[in-house]
Amino acid sequence: MKLFCIGLFAAIFNFQVGFAAEHSYQVKDRKADILFVIDNSGSMTGNQIAMLNIVEKFSNQLQKLEIDFHIGVTTTDAWLAQYNGKDSFRKLRDGSGSQASGIFVVKSSTPNISEILRINLNQGIAGSGDERAFSSFQEVLSFSGNSDFRRADAFLSIIVLSDEDDFSSNTLTYVPGQFPPEAVNDPLELDSSHPLLRLYNHPGLITPAKFSQYLEELVGSKNYSFSSIVIKDLACKTQQSENMPGLRLGRRYLELSSLTNGFVGSICELESAISDYANYLSLVTTVPTEFYEIKLDRKPIIETIVVKINGRLIKPDSENGWTFDSQTLSLKIWGDAIPKKGDIVSVTYDFDVKKILKIRTQVFGGKVDLVPVLSP
Repeated sequence: MKLFCIGLFAAIFNFQVGFAAEHSYQVKDRKADILFVIDNSGSMTGNQIAMLNIVEKFSNQLQKLEIDFHIGVTTTDAWLAQYNGKDSFRKLRDGSGSQASGIFVVKSSTPNISEILRINLNQGIAGSGDERAFSSFQEVLSFSGNSDFRRADAFLSIIVLSDEDDFSSNTLTYVPGQFPPEAVNDPLELDSSHPLLRLYNHPGLITPAKFSQYLEELVGSKNYSFSSIVIKDLACKTQQSENMPGLRLGRRYLELSSLTNGFVGSICELESAISDYANYLSLVTTVPTEFYEIKLDRKPIIETIVVKINGRLIKPDSENGWTFDSQTLSLKIWGDAIPKKGDIVSVTYDFDVKKILKIRTQVFGGKVDLVPVLSP
């Protein structure tokens, strides 16, 4: 009844009715949703063992960085769900065979993180030799059964661990099988006369740019990356090929990493690559350095906006203060005024109640009543 009277009074007398709003924000680093895509083909025994041996170091490093993370695991053959219809291929993995953790999304709050990750990342070598990490992560991210993994406000970091290249295609046929195997001395960059170029230009292959576009539409600009720990040079290919001839440089993996500003590491230097990847995560989840942005939930009376950081008044200024965009309701803090992690940002302002209350008329037997209606 009180709200009705205020709205009616404002409507009849055109009286300026205002309310005040106050919001406090603690500055935190962004969240990270990390999706490991593990090559589970027959050549990966040694690399998977090496990965499992450094899981504890990796998880400890993540926890020291105080990143709010979700970690999911899938494999380079999850793409098969497109053809066999089995959701078990699309579902995030909690281990393989008889070893299962029962936890499909490892969180920063999960107890015994190292132990759970070691089980989840151990995907064995019984998977398909047709490695399609790109199509696989698309299957996983599009599957509603994995909805507890992704958070809209988290940075999405996809990382592949593989000793082959991706050959995601629009057919069930193994595209590389139509071409000669890769030689140890075949270079990373293929000139126009190189026979392998026919494989990489095959019309059935889905380009890395297409998957970059998919991530852009799914997640949003600059809020994702694809990282690669793969065979990235001839020296590593020679080393990896000693026990398994015909392995390929991760050309398409490296291309998608470049397109998405992802991390690139060598599978031949796995321990240092994983450590560097953790540091990379720290960089991409830190508070932006250009400006700090706050989205208000309603349009303020601009001259009433007061911004404080840890109780210190911040003045409106486009270089070392704050600005407000009335179209996007975005308040940005710039330059020397940008808050640091742990700071408390307080924003207070007045707003016009007439922007929130709409008055509509209803006719009942010839009588007109004014009824206040809350805007959505």
